[in-house]
Amino acid sequence: MTIDVQAVRAAAGSVRDPEIRRSLGEMGLLDEVQIEGRQVMVHFHLTSPLCPTKFATSIGQDIRKRVEAIAGVTSCEVVLRDHFLREKIQERINARGPVASLERFRTMTGHSDLEALLQQAIAEPAVAEQALVAFATAMAGYTESQVSGLAMGAKIWFRLNGVAIPWRPLAGVASPLALSTTNEQGVEHVILLALIGSGLRLAELLRLRLGDAGSLDSEGRLLPDIEADPLAVQFTPHRGKHTQRITFLAYQARQALLGSLEQSTAAGQPLDLAMPLIAQSDGSKVTSASVKRARSRSRSLIRATSETNVALCRATGDFFREWGLPGSRFEGPEEFNIEEYI
Repeated sequence: MTIDVQAVRAAAGSVRDPEIRRSLGEMGLLDEVQIEGRQVMVHFHLTSPLCPTKFATSIGQDIRKRVEAIAGVTSCEVVLRDHFLREKIQERINARGPVASLERFRTMTGHSDLEALLQQAIAEPAVAEQALVAFATAMAGYTESQVSGLAMGAKIWFRLNGVAIPWRPLAGVASPLALSTTNEQGVEHVILLALIGSGLRLAELLRLRLGDAGSLDSEGRLLPDIEADPLAVQFTPHRGKHTQRITFLAYQARQALLGSLEQSTAAGQPLDLAMPLIAQSDGSKVTSASVKRARSRSRSLIRATSETNVALCRATGDFFREWGLPGSRFEGPEEFNIEEYI
């Protein structure tokens, strides 16, 4: 079977930059494509040689995943060009095994042997709770939102390995609410926050019920619990295969959602698992006018941030292409490894 180079370019070029929300093909970031038999090599670059490692890795892994889904392709190697941590990122992109996501938890809690910790936690779940509290304590000065995001991986890891720890917020520095939910406009803000980072489409979000939000059991099944942190939601894709999937709402979205539900209970509306997850204070569905305004604001927000990101990334990239990569003009003894500070 001959692999079509245009099919490869279309698949790789369809990957979207998670910050700018435009495809690689649209921005002209896809470079050379090489095909030898059933093996493919895709070269690409980013808008800036200082693009965050997390985003660069995610984009590269998505390229590999989409290309390897093409009929006849047995493997795809992704090559990143023009990045000052190119080798490190490429290693992560092309790794065939999972990249450890618990390294920060391991380091900050002092548990060098996570498997030993897991066995202790299975026998006594309080051990896991104590480890999470220690993790939060080590992050003194972090906001509640930051602690929630960093502890998410450890909480999921414990649960999926059979440790029934409660999914509740850990201690952190309180930060002001991201929005007010005291009027109808608050519902629109809840919608916007729920869409950010969750991967949900508006139609998928509006179909969710209160019973579709909660934590996970050891099999990855949803356990209804609106106060869970992290807050998982189970949904059916609006497009493609109609099979149930799991995603997570950001901490800010969780807080806004809880505030909205508190408003409903204060108005005398009892909470029911069958009621809409996103609803007005009387428990009824969001009005079409609110949905229209939320959609308009979402598009405006995406457009404005995308344009800003493109301008900043290109300006930064142009600067360093002219000046040189960090450290390239350094004269004198190198006293530290820059990769340790990235």
